[in-house]
Amino acid sequence: MIDPDVPFDRGLQPERTLLAWRRTSLSFAVISAAGVRVASPVFGPVGAAAAFLALVLAVASYAFAGHRYRRVHEALVGGDVERVAAGAPLATMFVAALVLAALALGVVLVLGVA
Repeated sequence: MIDPDVPFDRGLQPERTLLAWRRTSLSFAVISAAGVRVASPVFGPVGAAAAFLALVLAVASYAFAGHRYRRVHEALVGGDVERVAAGAPLATMFVAALVLAALALGVVLVLGVA
């Protein structure tokens, strides 16, 4: 049985990677929550929904990062390094970044023209 509390190596690379993904996901969640507040007056419910979508994607990325860490840890301890790759956190953060970038561009264009 693999103990999830025992680190695989002294450098704690998988653990540091998990923490980095979690920090990034949390920062996207905060920015998305602020985006709901900023986009609502400019775009109405559509802007709020888009920012809320980015918030949901940030939370999903947080969960995917934890799942990926568990898979990586199990693969490293078990010696099965072929199972390590998983791109779900990256994909969700990419989509969240696209949504937030589109909202930011829209807000700048709308407020810049007015």
